Order: sequence, then structure tokens, then C-alpha cells
Amino acid sequence: MPPSLIVGIETSIFLSSNTFVEPDISLYPERLRSQEVRGPDVLLAIEVAASSLAYDLDLKAKLYARHGVQEYWVVDANERVTFVHQGPSEAGWASVTRKGPEETLSCAAVPEFKFRVADA
Repeated sequence: MPPSLIVGIETSIFLSSNTFVEPDISLYPERLRSQEVRGPDVLLAIEVAASSLAYDLDLKAKLYARHGVQEYWVVDANERVTFVHQGPSEAGWASVTRKGPEETLSCAAVPEFKFRVADA
């Protein structure tokens, strides 16, 4: 991971003055303190879902898109598949791609960051 980035684990991110989320993993610029991070600063937010899959794919996905998080992944811990959301807007995500556990995942903002759920 480039030294200019922070990998946050369950870091509180304020999407607006009265809306915050705590993604399981987040990736954002190192120059920001965690309390300064806002939606567009988040290069990648990852939620690992066992029982919260529907919530993470619906309400949380809409919140992240509306507030400009650049990329959002939801890992279904039961099925070991990942839903990759890209292209945020007020209306939602431009694309949502389902990736199987054997497929390589990579973040658009940090292309050298790659892994497979099957290897985790």
C-alpha cells in the first residue's frame, strides 16, 4: 500500500454533519486525520457482511454513493462473493459487479492493491 494512504479498520467516517458510517475497512489519504475524512476522501470502503448483507447492499450502498465514496465493496462472508460498486452519484452506483472468490479484486484508485477472497 502506498505510504500516502491509510487503511482504516472500523474508522468512523462522517458522510455529513449528522450521518456517519463505520466500514469494516476504509482507504483514505494519510494527510487526513480520521475525523476529517468525508465521503469523497474515501478511495475504498469495504463491508464484510454475514447477517447484514441486504442492509449493506441497499441502504448503506445508497449512502456511500450519495456522499461520493469512490468505490464500495460488500463481501458476502457466507457465499465468499464480493459486490464491487463503482461510479458513485446522487442516484446510486454506475456499476455493480459480482466477483466470485477466485476472481481478483482490485481498487481503481490503487491498482496495485489486488487480492482474491479465496486466498483470505
